[in-house]
Amino acid sequence: MRKEEIEGKCPGAVYFLFGTACAFVLFEPCIGLLALLHLSFGDPAAAHFGINTNTIIRYKHGKSLNGFLGAFAVCTLVTWTWCYCCEAFCLEEFKSGFEVDSVELMVYSFVSGLVTAIIEFGPLELLFGLSINDNVSIPVVTSFFLRNLRQSLIG
Repeated sequence: MRKEEIEGKCPGAVYFLFGTACAFVLFEPCIGLLALLHLSFGDPAAAHFGINTNTIIRYKHGKSLNGFLGAFAVCTLVTWTWCYCCEAFCLEEFKSGFEVDSVELMVYSFVSGLVTAIIEFGPLELLFGLSINDNVSIPVVTSFFLRNLRQSLIG
């Protein structure tokens, strides 16, 4: 157990399950699953690159530019790979609606990676002092942006 959990705070798994449940209840399965992939790959990537690389800029809330860039790169790649595979292998229940080699898919991947990296960076904490666990904020906010971005790109 982590130090915070020993002191009586909720374990990270509770936040993870709550954020995941919200993403799947509030949004369609293909969006909820992609947001879960962002959380599962982007959050550890941000931690890895933020801790294990020479950090150029570290902010007062512990986040770094390297972590932001790591989450962005990984989430962009995850989005493109997920959408490409779902379309290429005709997984009907998870089809994104994008043509496999389209500009829209590249834009969708880039923007979704950027949105998740921004959420992971913690703008609510920086700007307003709100501390929302990223295991909740990433799936919910990313799902919202993924759905609306997809609708604006493919109609």
